[in-house]
Formats: sequence, C-alpha cells, structure tokens
Amino acid sequence: GIMILHITDHAVLRYLERVHGVDTEMFRTAIRHEIGASAAVGVVVGGPFSVKTATGVYVCNGANVVTVLRPGARMPLRADLLK
Repeated sequence: GIMILHITDHAVLRYLERVHGVDTEMFRTAIRHEIGASAAVGVVVGGPFSVKTATGVYVCNGANVVTVLRPGARMPLRADLLK
C-alpha cells in the first residue's frame, strides 16, 4: 500500500516559520498578553491549571502553556497534554 507520512506539529510550526515567514514570536507575545495576569496566580501555585478567556482555554502546567482549546472547552484530564 501507499505510505502516508505523519507530519508532526513541530514540523508544521517550522514550515510556517521558515517557508511562509510566520512570526511565531508575535503569537507567543499575544498569548502572554491574553493570559498573563491570570496565569501568574497559577504559576505561583504550580501544577496544571487553565485560563479561560473569550478567545480560548489556555491549558498550563506550571509556567508552560501546553495547549489551547476552543472557547468554552473544559480542561482535559489527559496527562500527555501536560508535558
């Protein structure tokens, strides 16, 4: 059969940056501005937490934003998302 390549999220990110010139730092800055004050409390407390805004649900583990869900979504309990 035909082999179908799996394209990782990392590869897609680098493709967007290097082939299409997408400024990912701009998006990192936007996320920091979106959740900065709210996330500060969670970072101090530590462990997994989420920050809900009008634009999405930002899932964090300590000082790391590990994923972003659609607005109104519930924080996943999947441990693999908190790595």
